[in-house]
Amino acid sequence: QVSTHSCLHGLCIARSMEGASSPVLHVAPSAYAVLEVESTASLDAIRRAYHRQCLRYHPDKGGDAANAAAFQQVQDAWVLLQDADARRAHDQELAERLAGLEAAAEMAEVLEWGDLQPSSFEDERCHRCRCGEIVLVSKQMLLRPGKTLFECEGCSLIYSIAHVKPMPRT
Repeated sequence: QVSTHSCLHGLCIARSMEGASSPVLHVAPSAYAVLEVESTASLDAIRRAYHRQCLRYHPDKGGDAANAAAFQQVQDAWVLLQDADARRAHDQELAERLAGLEAAAEMAEVLEWGDLQPSSFEDERCHRCRCGEIVLVSKQMLLRPGKTLFECEGCSLIYSIAHVKPMPRT
């Protein structure tokens, strides 16, 4: 399962560009993840989580732009999850997106860091796709929990990077 949050509905798909690396399909937080609650949480539990996150991210508490953006996400999550109909629609959309992401993960070609060729950047490796395009993979892609999916810009083939387990400290 592709996940950065423990609950099924804590997921949605987002796309981003990371420096020179290939476009990444990664998991971004849903309203549940923003409030740090499970998708099965009661309205009362969601309300308590909302208040906790408001205290954590209120712009008057931290004063930076990141807190202001996080605070707005908390507000948006609360508005969405407090309305039963909107919450059902949100759950359905997340379930559909998760199914699509899991299907993509099943069909993805798996790459391992050690099998990739060195690139001109220290923290990146490259792979020649079957279409001939060069796909860049950054070490940062390995740091994400769960699977990291990305695509070739030339043919849209989906790849999955096998995450390296941290070495135990002795």
